[in-house]
Amino acid sequence: MFIVLYDCKRTEDYYKQIPQTKEQLLLTLRALSDENRTKILKLIAREEFNLNGKKIAEKLKLSPSVVLRHPGQIKDAGLIIEKSPDNRNITCSLQEERLAQISDSLLRYIDD
Repeated sequence: MFIVLYDCKRTEDYYKQIPQTKEQLLLTLRALSDENRTKILKLIAREEFNLNGKKIAEKLKLSPSVVLRHPGQIKDAGLIIEKSPDNRNITCSLQEERLAQISDSLLRYIDD
């Protein structure tokens, strides 16, 4: 006699989303793996919407060219949103929901 357990969360759609979830998780972990990116993220979390690339470079004592390449990777990971209120300057805000989802995504990836 066999007992089959049914998990209603593991639908066909659930299994179709696994590769996408994995890719998003890997992007996020890569973004967080660099010390300068985590410093930038920490600064954005503290001073939301008051920062642009030049201010970030000044506050972290980094060259503007170093700072310019990092927000793109953080944004691609879904950890920040960039806005341009005046169509000249770009400001960033933290996506707290995305940070909160990281552990769930990691556990789901490991579990499957």
